[in-house]
Amino acid sequence: MSVFQDFIKPTLVLAVICLVISFALAKTYSITQPIIDRLAIETANAARAEVLPGASDFEQLTVANMPEGGLDAYRATDGSGYVITTAWKGYGGTIKVMFGMDANGVITGAKVLENSETAGLGTKACDPKHMVQYTGKTVDTLGEVNAVGGATVSSTAIMNAAKAAYRVYNEVGGEGAAAPQRAPAKEETLRAIYPDAQEFIPLDMEVEAYRVDGKEHIVVISEPSFHDDIVAAVGFAEDGTITGVALDYINENPDYGMKVARPEYLEQFIGKTSADEVASISGATSSSDVLKKAINKAVAAHPAAQQAPELQKGAE
Repeated sequence: MSVFQDFIKPTLVLAVICLVISFALAKTYSITQPIIDRLAIETANAARAEVLPGASDFEQLTVANMPEGGLDAYRATDGSGYVITTAWKGYGGTIKVMFGMDANGVITGAKVLENSETAGLGTKACDPKHMVQYTGKTVDTLGEVNAVGGATVSSTAIMNAAKAAYRVYNEVGGEGAAAPQRAPAKEETLRAIYPDAQEFIPLDMEVEAYRVDGKEHIVVISEPSFHDDIVAAVGFAEDGTITGVALDYINENPDYGMKVARPEYLEQFIGKTSADEVASISGATSSSDVLKKAINKAVAAHPAAQQAPELQKGAE
């Protein structure tokens, strides 16, 4: 028996074969990968060109402070506009949407890329027949888009994705994209919670908040709904329980969503420490969920409000 013939030689042969195959695979990869990458870019650009007609080449932009819901942003190399992809939670899961916008902030096209909404219901909001409503709209005219009957949650998610796209657009320097800044809550809103308060002292926080007579607090949260934001002021006792909820602004469907503004519903949150302890209103589930989300954000911000310094006069 020869050790070389029986053991070493076969091993060497296998090693040589493996080296040859590895070299061949590496060579194949080096040849095919650039082609695959180029095809991927062309496919992606073709999708972007669907929502920004006339553009054919795009460059990805770096968004230092990506707003909630934002995924990515591209600018057409010919300067004709931007393509922004956002995502928002719908009924069955996250809805991913691509929006094209020209240099003046006008939507040139909108397309749902991914969704897991209920077939025959939520998927109607993702249909091109619904999405075409966004074409020609601006940040100021998004309210003209109608929700799909029976698919309010999905419609609202897409609307919120559009609003998120405008926030991204504003971050990357698009013109005409910035929505008007919300004014501070009206005193009558604050007094709806604390009618006998002597003073409401603004606090130096990222969210709008007030110290009430030195011990209790109000936190004001704006949460996007379908047509516009719901702005809720939430009062808190020292121990964190809710003392009252007042709506500073709401523009929901008068037959359904406005039910959340009824005093008998808002009073249900008093004494609670979470909005999840209150049931949503049947027939106004979407608006209820938006309001409850705003209240829970206020609950989360309350501990910071207890420690926050007063806002100095003249500070923004």
